Amino acid sequence: MALKDNPFDIIFREMENMRHGLWGSLDDMHQRYMLPAVNGGLLPAIRGQFKVDVRDEGDEVIVIADLPGVDKDKLIVELVNPFTLVIRCDQVVESEDTSREGYYMRERAYGTMQRAIYLPCAVTDEGSTSTFKNGVLEIHLKKTEQPSRIPVNTD
Repeated sequence: MALKDNPFDIIFREMENMRHGLWGSLDDMHQRYMLPAVNGGLLPAIRGQFKVDVRDEGDEVIVIADLPGVDKDKLIVELVNPFTLVIRCDQVVESEDTSREGYYMRERAYGTMQRAIYLPCAVTDEGSTSTFKNGVLEIHLKKTEQPSRIPVNTD
């Protein structure tokens, strides 16, 4: 039986045409609205998260996060393991602003934001420092030796 005689060939061809059409539409939308993409996804700032820079500097890793409008009291920084830092914060809006009518556009984000930052090497919180000034959080984490692995016997 030849491929063109296969009764499912029409279905597969239609599915392939739909897939090509969908990808073409997504490409058109991306170019029309010039949406920046990083690793196949939108930049974190567009999804309502905050922007972060991570630098490997000698004996430390420096993390800088832009957190405009966040109070220092609403900021939580946690090293959950030697390779992962979590930054969590709340942005609060006054209740009278949320009930007001007449907004033409409202893009500012309010609520809880959280981001896990994967670090380039193992770090420790011992001897680490952080500063928060003008909505910019800067964290200096001291590098540590890679966590040791436990060998597994196959006996």
